[in-house]
Amino acid sequence: MAIDRFQNKNILTDSKTPVSNVQVYSLLDSSKLDKTTLSCPNTQLVNTIVEKHIYSSNVLIESVEDELYYEISQNTDNGSTYDIILNSEKDVRQANVSKGYYSIVYNFVEKKSPTLTLNRISADSTELELIVEDDSTDLSDLYSLIQSESETKTNLAINFGDNNIYTITDISFNNNERVGEVVQNVPHPTSTYTSASVVRDTIFAPSKEGEGENIWIEFYTDSNGTTGRATKFTPIIKEDGNIGWEQETDLNGEPQFYTPDNTEFDKRYNIVEGLYILNPQLPESATSNRRDRNATMPINLYVAPPPYSQIRYYNPAITSFKKVVVKLYTPLPPEFEVESSTIDLVVRDSYIERLLVYPYEKDNVQQNFSSPNFNIDLGNYGKSQGTDLKTWNSLLDANLSTSQQIIDKYLSSSFGNVNLNIDYGYFGNFVKYSSAVERVNNFKYKLELIESYDSRIKTLSSISGSEAITNISQSITRRDNVVSGMDGWERWMYHEATGSLYTHYSSSAYKIETWPRYSTYPTKLYSVTSSQGISHYNGLIESASVYDALNDSRLTKMIPASIVEDPLNNDYVLFVDMIGHHFDITWSYIKALTSINSREEHPYDGMPNELLYDVAKNMGWKLTHGKNRSELWNYAIGTDRLGNPIQSGSLKSKPHEQINYEVWRRIVNNIPYLLKTKGSARAVKALISTYGIPQTFLSIREYGGPAIEDVRHIWEHDKFVYHLNFDNDNYITIPWDKITDIDSTTYEVNNPDPIDTIELFFKQNVNRTTAVLNKGTDFGVVLEPTGSNNRGNIHFYLSGSSGYKSASITDISLFGSDMGTLLVQRENSVDDITQNNTYKLQYRRSRKDKIVLNKSASISIDGSTESSYNAAWTGSGTLTIGKDLPTVSGFTLWNNAEYMNGTIQEIRYWANPLKDVVVDEHTLSRESYHGNSPTSSYFDLKFRFIPDSQLKTVTNPDSIISQHPNRQITELNWDTH
Repeated sequence: MAIDRFQNKNILTDSKTPVSNVQVYSLLDSSKLDKTTLSCPNTQLVNTIVEKHIYSSNVLIESVEDELYYEISQNTDNGSTYDIILNSEKDVRQANVSKGYYSIVYNFVEKKSPTLTLNRISADSTELELIVEDDSTDLSDLYSLIQSESETKTNLAINFGDNNIYTITDISFNNNERVGEVVQNVPHPTSTYTSASVVRDTIFAPSKEGEGENIWIEFYTDSNGTTGRATKFTPIIKEDGNIGWEQETDLNGEPQFYTPDNTEFDKRYNIVEGLYILNPQLPESATSNRRDRNATMPINLYVAPPPYSQIRYYNPAITSFKKVVVKLYTPLPPEFEVESSTIDLVVRDSYIERLLVYPYEKDNVQQNFSSPNFNIDLGNYGKSQGTDLKTWNSLLDANLSTSQQIIDKYLSSSFGNVNLNIDYGYFGNFVKYSSAVERVNNFKYKLELIESYDSRIKTLSSISGSEAITNISQSITRRDNVVSGMDGWERWMYHEATGSLYTHYSSSAYKIETWPRYSTYPTKLYSVTSSQGISHYNGLIESASVYDALNDSRLTKMIPASIVEDPLNNDYVLFVDMIGHHFDITWSYIKALTSINSREEHPYDGMPNELLYDVAKNMGWKLTHGKNRSELWNYAIGTDRLGNPIQSGSLKSKPHEQINYEVWRRIVNNIPYLLKTKGSARAVKALISTYGIPQTFLSIREYGGPAIEDVRHIWEHDKFVYHLNFDNDNYITIPWDKITDIDSTTYEVNNPDPIDTIELFFKQNVNRTTAVLNKGTDFGVVLEPTGSNNRGNIHFYLSGSSGYKSASITDISLFGSDMGTLLVQRENSVDDITQNNTYKLQYRRSRKDKIVLNKSASISIDGSTESSYNAAWTGSGTLTIGKDLPTVSGFTLWNNAEYMNGTIQEIRYWANPLKDVVVDEHTLSRESYHGNSPTSSYFDLKFRFIPDSQLKTVTNPDSIISQHPNRQITELNWDTH
């Protein structure tokens, strides 16, 4: 897969040389960044790990982490420089690869956080809130790293492993818990004051008189007298989260004091030196006696012991670092929202090495050349090799029913026996010299024996003891011997579910049906005493009696009637019929000798399966066994050793032997054609068709050959129109952003322009509320059924500041197998969200070169008051096709929309709104991609998705480049999921 974090997402396949400092930011963003190269200390290199990601093309083979190996390259006064040691060939070979082209991506990171889990994500998937998985750890180290940043930002990234790294552009810890509201007793500020050449300690207290001006009076701590000056203090929150005091300063940064005789008027305050602080612990008279006699005015002071102030404030200090919010440079893909990650410091930009690995072979030194080898071992080519051998003990260890079926199939008759493809639906195909009535009675007798043994086994199963177990074992053996001794017709009656080889069959002859059953798989027959069994037996006897009466080849008709009609000779007549039964088998094989000339597709009609290999060999074709690695049970009867079917469900598992014979039969049937067209495209197509591979799987280009007269050779090649199926959780994502292009007149690079038209050819099979496309929650198209006759509505929703606006096409033939053309386009092609615009929804269908359905609806936007709706269209994001929509609160129809269950043929972006006549022509011929002008297909078509043979069933998202004609514009990649 492509590496989305690199600007060149296909750098692994495009680059043929080593790439250092792989570009992560776009050229525009990179030009705006002030980059600084910082020295890397040895302590950081010790903690750095190297991530090694090995790719074959864009497929990740292996990811490993290792410590960083480095050496000192130069010592200087400013420090040492280091060389990083990498051994790319060794790293690739340790991934168990022997040869081929490989790329290895080295990431140099230092873990800065414990394992994190995604808690919340923004709508555009670029802002993530991550929480710590382990409660015993936190993010304090990462917080300290961020706090230590000065002029430069640390290069951080979120790492999901397997080279899934996404660059972090901003980081915040504001979502963590904080100390909150705090009430604290803060001591009043203290200082010193020199009076009469004596330095004395002082304390400041707030003045009640100057309370409105925030005046603080300075007092001596030893006498409680004023110093004659005042100042202003403001409470501040210190770095440790506690409260402190900050004194007012002048313009020079010196402490500011207020005195009565200050020369500056705005710095005067009437406070006389020598006044005493009121002491609440002394009586009123005592405090008044302590006033200064020289005071011209009393100063009313408020100081409450002890000298502190009680302050209520909000402490923003973080108590625990368990959460972090990061801003990503690119949106986070949805598949990583459930994955764990870490935040890493990117020590150095990534380094990519491209390698051609040759197989390591040790030369064998020989003195002389070896002699020619005329006995080259071709392995299993041209040999009909069987499965691995199983011992008798292995068969006995298997399930009883399984082992008995293996024994019945291969050991109950002589080796080398060929199972003839006889149509047992008519007595004349297998009864010639014997009696059909006796064959029917003999089969009924065996069914009665089987039922009696089953009844006996069921009765003995409820009894404990060794004798009961012995009797059960004997009854099982006897029952299995009865089944093993059945002839071909009796096996057919017992095992097959229907009497006809073909679904549609027409014949005047009476068709024999197999014995009625109430369970096809596993096989459970009706009892011979049941009403179904009695009715079927009577019908068989009636048909057999008619056949015997008309069969002139029956041996008993060679015996005189007087002997046959005498009841005393019944045993003799029965013996003659038994002899006739013996000759019937010989007659069947003689009759089948000419079947090798019969070519039938059905595996039980025409040539026997056992003769296919020899017939092909006689025609010069050596058939190869394709199932020789299968287990014996799966190969013979289509189950495992315990009797469980390989294929779950109501259908019977097909044995691998039958699958192999079906392929061989197709090859034998087509050998004349294959040999006649050998070496041509027709032969290749015919051969792959015999294996069930469609012709569209290979694109064959054929040119040349013998010239006939002067006729010029024609280059012929197949071109197929593919549809991409959508079901379950399959969907497509396509980037949505402004696209840089070249001017059609000057061929100069234009400014990036928004996309104007989305064109989609699709069909929705299931009649239900369906999400067709959406760009997040900005806009989307939803199909709504209106009844059971495949009719419905199409709604286009556009988001803005006032909610959603919609345009709807109502009550049209919408669901089913008919392909339709859907267009969502804006009519005014401008890159200004304040301009008026109209968004138009169109849907059209064609039948027999005519437009049979043409409906449209639109939304008008006033750019001056509703610019947010235009921004929802022009904003960058990802267009999603066929996936259920993200949840929008209170939006029932939107939230109920399910994934698409249908197919799409093409998806296109156009840089201009398409004319109606162009849309009609596209609907009539969906492969055409012309636009409004002769050059529109080159200049206006910005993206084109065409399903082709590159598509396959995948378990991980696959990226394929757009197939628009103009390769000069920025390439858009689409992803299948």
